[in-house]
Amino acid sequence: MGARNCDDEKFFGQENNTVMKCLLFGGSFDPITMGHVLMLKQAILTGFFNHIWILPSGIRTDKIFKCSSEHRLAMCHSIVDELKNDHPSVAINSYEIDLGTTIDSYFTVKYFQEMYKEYDFYFFLGSDALASLFTWPYIDDLMNITTFVIAERSGYEIFPEHLEKIPHYLLLSDLLKQCGKTFNLSDLSSTIVRNQLKEQESFKMDSSDIPEWEKLLEIATRPTIKAKILDIIQSLSKTNCDLKSTPKLINDATGVTKPILYSHVTSYSWDQTDASLILIIPVGDVVQDVLIEANGTLVDVKIDTMVKRLQLTIRNLYAAVGGDATYKHKRQNLHVTFPKLVKQHWGTLNAPKESPKPKPPKGEDPQNMLMDLMKNMYQEGDADMKRTIAKAWSEAMTKRNDPSGPNFEDFGGL
Repeated sequence: MGARNCDDEKFFGQENNTVMKCLLFGGSFDPITMGHVLMLKQAILTGFFNHIWILPSGIRTDKIFKCSSEHRLAMCHSIVDELKNDHPSVAINSYEIDLGTTIDSYFTVKYFQEMYKEYDFYFFLGSDALASLFTWPYIDDLMNITTFVIAERSGYEIFPEHLEKIPHYLLLSDLLKQCGKTFNLSDLSSTIVRNQLKEQESFKMDSSDIPEWEKLLEIATRPTIKAKILDIIQSLSKTNCDLKSTPKLINDATGVTKPILYSHVTSYSWDQTDASLILIIPVGDVVQDVLIEANGTLVDVKIDTMVKRLQLTIRNLYAAVGGDATYKHKRQNLHVTFPKLVKQHWGTLNAPKESPKPKPPKGEDPQNMLMDLMKNMYQEGDADMKRTIAKAWSEAMTKRNDPSGPNFEDFGGL
């Protein structure tokens, strides 16, 4: 593994006091959330870092911010003002915002290393971003010049196969354990909680915060605080439902609202039981949001990952499905399950296309019409069909003592 040993005195800086450890706590902070506060609080409790810099990201090519840069900075300042009581060296570094253009994390870290040679920089990473880390530009270069500090976020497991790819990393949980620290949610400043309750418009944007608010609910004692936290949880849950039922929109650089564009899925597989249809869609390691719609024999699945947005639309299913669909993210695939309205085994995913029936010309002799119909059936049928038609016709002619009959060699033969 690439983890450094927290018991190493040199690593703690006890042999070289001239080098200070600085944690770069970067993010879009659009908005800053209770999850960010909890992770910052844990980083402070380790006592490991001399400085912690909150680093709001600048212009991004992969997303459009809901909040302005000024608003994001203001939210960060409100948190720093509270956290400074626990760690005076917590500060905001607006380098990326001030730059006014896009910059990859590698170049930001490289710049800090050249400007502040007395610092040893560490790069903070939540486990929700771990899977997509290896798609970042210049990621190999970044991993070679810094140590990642990885914190587990609720609902996002840290997998060993991801850690094996990172040359230098520390787990925040290990820092807390090996340094004799424990994190208690009750350590959170009541002022921080009150401010978030007061300004919940800035913090209720992300439904992934629900588990964090539920943890706060467990430790809350005053009925009024519990009631307010419950209101926030219910509001977040409702917001999440509204997002799933409303087409997503983005604002372009001109401020014009446009629908989000999705890439159509061309490679997928399917499975079934008598009661369910299961679509299996390759999506990678991370799934942020899934929107599923079903209407009879039409299904539409929209998937938002941290890398791209995907859409799978299937029309003319074998039979109708219900709209009460569920999904699971397993082994880089999204398994979407639709209930069948009628329990049965499907021979194919799509309903078979009906062959157009030949229409006889008007005024044609019935005998000729019958002959043409028999000829079509004979030519389009398989070997068994041809034998059956030939035998039936032969027996019919024998009973009528009519030696005349169709020349099956003219039909194409057997």
